[in-house]
Amino acid sequence: MKKFKYSLNKLLNMRLRLEKEASQKFTDISSKIKVIDDNIQTLNELYKKNAFATCSTKIEDIIKTNYNYYLENSIMLNKKEREKMSKEYEFRFEDYKNKKKDRMVLEKLRDKEYEEFLREQDKEEQDFLDELSLNMYYKEFEEGR
Repeated sequence: MKKFKYSLNKLLNMRLRLEKEASQKFTDISSKIKVIDDNIQTLNELYKKNAFATCSTKIEDIIKTNYNYYLENSIMLNKKEREKMSKEYEFRFEDYKNKKKDRMVLEKLRDKEYEEFLREQDKEEQDFLDELSLNMYYKEFEEGR
């Protein structure tokens, strides 16, 4: 019995590898976005805590104002970074989806080829059995004469 060999197996393996790379890049950008979101949340909490703090001296008031300014700028910079990362996220997500679709097309083609291979094997087996039974029939027919 012949063994099934997919003619586009190397291409399928390459597309699988490309899909894994795209998946890894997508996962990396997702984790970076999560870190930025966590930073924004932490900075917002610090800003809220500092906004309600009371100052007893002019120096403390200046320090508080500078700290608030620093927190506002940090939040703004993180939000800008988040926007950049969101664009990258969308790009990576689309890239991953396209690579997955390309791989799935080849896998469906492989499955169809395998089904055709099985049908061909069944046909060959059936032809062999038909030939064998026909030979046995002729042998019994000649022995009966």
